[in-house]
Amino acid sequence: MPQTTEQLLSHAAATPAAVKTTSPVRPLLSLPVPQAAAIVASVQLDKAREAYLRLTRNPDDEALHDFRVGLRQLRSTFSAYPEAFPALPKRLRKYMRQLARDTNHARDAEVQLDWLQRNERQINGDARLGLRWLLRQMELRKAEAYRVLRVDVLDEFTELEQQARAVLAHNEMLDDYDDDVESIGHLCGAHLEELVADLTFHLRHIETREDEDQLHAARICGKRIRYLLSPLRAELKGTESVVRRLQRLQDLLGDYHDAQVLGDLLRKFTRKAAREQSERWLELMLNQVPDARTLTRERKQDVLTGFLAVARLVAKRKEKLLVQLAQLQTRGAQEQLLHDIAMLAARMQGHAERVAG
Repeated sequence: MPQTTEQLLSHAAATPAAVKTTSPVRPLLSLPVPQAAAIVASVQLDKAREAYLRLTRNPDDEALHDFRVGLRQLRSTFSAYPEAFPALPKRLRKYMRQLARDTNHARDAEVQLDWLQRNERQINGDARLGLRWLLRQMELRKAEAYRVLRVDVLDEFTELEQQARAVLAHNEMLDDYDDDVESIGHLCGAHLEELVADLTFHLRHIETREDEDQLHAARICGKRIRYLLSPLRAELKGTESVVRRLQRLQDLLGDYHDAQVLGDLLRKFTRKAAREQSERWLELMLNQVPDARTLTRERKQDVLTGFLAVARLVAKRKEKLLVQLAQLQTRGAQEQLLHDIAMLAARMQGHAERVAG
């Protein structure tokens, strides 16, 4: 008797490592959506688990990044092919969203601290006091984020993995499909057509730093396209080039997003530093009559100059990234990329129709 989804979930909870996964190198385009999507998701879940083990044992510089990428890819596959996973528990979707949010602080602190350290030499004179204050705050923020990650967040992945393995095992057990079941190539091509239209719209409306919503939307859209295409690189000619160029575009948009995040943190830290400085001055005046030497020393504790110097660097970074994005458009690289994605979408659907015929 076939097992129910609930029974599969119970079995997977007991033996999460027992489910065999398959490499997406095998031909996928002609496979029914439930089967192909399960193969892709299995590999993505394996990547997330491998990074999870690195995080829990001896974290390296890329462990958190790889963990987040694996989870994002898995979540993207589940979202792109909902018809492939009708038994996907709502709780599993909740776990994936929650894990993405809960790892944001650690990732942002890691990235911003790295950027500040790499640009430290550009801050000189009195501004270095504010820079050191920022670096210390970032280090504390990173340490706390990783503490929460180890204590709370990573435990959530165990439950997520158990449920995901059960869903994937259920798909792997299915071997009889109706003749009218779509292939993943046909459905993926249809999704790409919609996404490339959205990406085209967002990219064409990026002109200044004020277009931050368009920048953010283009980044998310490009990421979804890349996640759809990546499993097909070995099978569909031209996909490797498109994925590589999408990654370059993603790097520019991602760097801009990181600059925005740092700007928001600067606003937050400015309020905190101003509060600390005001309290320090108040206590000084309440408890003693400060002499000129003491007043001079206190004035030198002002970190605002350093904040302003970092803010100027952030503004220059954003301007430079916008120039690079504009150059992609001017040279025609952006239009060529959009055209090539649309062509891949058409080829996928054409391939599916030939196989079906």
